Amino acid sequence: MYIYPSSNYALLFHLYLLSSLPNRVFDSRQHRCCFNLIHAKIGLFVCGTLLFHQITIGVLWLINQKEFGNGHHSWTIILVIAMRVLQLPSVVLMYYSLWKQNPYFLIPVGVTQIMIGTLADIYSLLKIIADAEAVNAWWLPCKDSFQILNIIIPMFLYFCAVFVFLYALCRCHVYFLAKSAFELERDNARRHFEDLYGCNYNGSNEYIEGTTQF
Repeated sequence: MYIYPSSNYALLFHLYLLSSLPNRVFDSRQHRCCFNLIHAKIGLFVCGTLLFHQITIGVLWLINQKEFGNGHHSWTIILVIAMRVLQLPSVVLMYYSLWKQNPYFLIPVGVTQIMIGTLADIYSLLKIIADAEAVNAWWLPCKDSFQILNIIIPMFLYFCAVFVFLYALCRCHVYFLAKSAFELERDNARRHFEDLYGCNYNGSNEYIEGTTQF
């Protein structure tokens, strides 16, 4: 049942009350990342998927190392493998957070990446470069006295990638917090409107269904 206002003044007052309430849809256009190209949630999903593949491939690569085979197990290799495996639960929790839009479940993947993921990545990167220099691999960019650049350049690119991941993580965390605050404010305003005027607010600029006469 729709109750129509009995006068123009009541109609104007009615529209004013509706316009003062928050919109139903949260505007997420300002929550973007990667040079404002994609949404923060999509950016984190892409970065998180790359991180998951990097962890998985890193574990398989370490297992296939000669230090790990032939009955001789390097404790360093075992420790790095354990560090990578410990990252996996936080990555799974990150996917769950993206599904449920919970900002606090994103924190573990950032903490594990900074504390243990970076150490495992640096070890693997240095080992790859050392093995390549031992056989004078063709893909090494610098030779002879410039060999130090073989370490500096990959390290720089790696830390740039880590920065992009952490930035996308922070942007998505802020997005979830802002959206949760918006939805809470919207629901509180709707309940306050219904309690104050004894009617039901459906979130659109239409006449209100209820028993209140204007």
